[in-house]
Amino acid sequence: MRKLSMTDYELDCPAPQKLYSALAERHIEACGIEAAGDRLRLSVRLIERRRFLALADELGLAVRVLHEGALCRLLHLARRRIGLIVGALICGAAITAAQYFLLTVDILTDNEDIRREVMNILEEDGITVGTYLPSLRCVELERDLKQRAKGVAWAGVSITDSRLVIDITERAEKPESAVKRLPCDLVAKHSGTIDRIELYDGLLMIPKGSGVLRGDVLASGRIPVTRTEEIDGKTVEVTGEKYVRSVGTFYGTYTEVRTFFQPYTEQSLIMDGRRDDRSYLKVFGAEIPLFISGEKGLFREEEDFSPLVILDTELPVGIKRVKREGYGFSRTVYTPEQAAARADEKRQTYEDNFLRDEEILSKKAVTEYTDEGAKLTVTYDLYGVMSEEKEFFIKK
Repeated sequence: MRKLSMTDYELDCPAPQKLYSALAERHIEACGIEAAGDRLRLSVRLIERRRFLALADELGLAVRVLHEGALCRLLHLARRRIGLIVGALICGAAITAAQYFLLTVDILTDNEDIRREVMNILEEDGITVGTYLPSLRCVELERDLKQRAKGVAWAGVSITDSRLVIDITERAEKPESAVKRLPCDLVAKHSGTIDRIELYDGLLMIPKGSGVLRGDVLASGRIPVTRTEEIDGKTVEVTGEKYVRSVGTFYGTYTEVRTFFQPYTEQSLIMDGRRDDRSYLKVFGAEIPLFISGEKGLFREEEDFSPLVILDTELPVGIKRVKREGYGFSRTVYTPEQAAARADEKRQTYEDNFLRDEEILSKKAVTEYTDEGAKLTVTYDLYGVMSEEKEFFIKK
């Protein structure tokens, strides 16, 4: 690293002792000094180069550069390209600052009247190009648009980079007439016994007290009809069908068996509280990191890109931000008793979510312990709705 910042010089120095005294007096560190006749070679650090050259000029010494370290050459290059570097810095600063000001407004609707209405409301609220983004309150703006904009049923407001995006859902008028529904049967969704019938339309196929299998037709939407017609001067009866939508509910009792399993060893994902934000300068698909290093490990990442927008045109240049949240895995080991308790918790969750509309007449639970975990088998005797609609198509 020291060699990278050193410059090697050769001097025409007939009186080197005078130079040595001047270097010591001004506290200029020189190293690698080699004398050969009236010529002197030495190395000087980058930070002391200007003072050394000024001293040599005072003493009237001719100085020649033999070798420059990488840092010295880089400094020369930077000086020759100072305009480019300053321009890049200004561009980067402009890109960063632009993220905090509104540059474009996107209103997601095909209705031009609604678009103009929303733009007028934004102007009345003082929201225009150049508005300071942190001052915007998306929830309040959504409420304002829904209350004031005609024809708007819902408005979603979000900020993406330097863009204000307003997603509009138009208010739909109620249809004058209801849509006709296809004819259907009522079929059994469980195997069991029918205890109560409430049928308002359709042909009853299974009487009360009957046992049924899952899929059996309980009420049919195909109803036979008979009509009379005159054929060759004779009155004859002609049979046919009419099609209706079976409407009603069948109640009954049925049996259901469920198994709940809890392994002895369980691995779960946990967030460990580590947070890491990274930024990249993205130029034409190339990503230049704007950070030196970061934490290593497992992270969930959420990224967004803020492009540079000029005259409503997004340029392929901008800042990519990546928000990372660290996570790990936790391994939990249960005893057989704890595993059985966990399986019973799963049983309770199932009942609360899937059997809340059913009446549990009785239940029988059996717990088994295997090499992998605890298995809870529950046999339910239930009372509830036994029917569900099943549409059919009419073949002509």
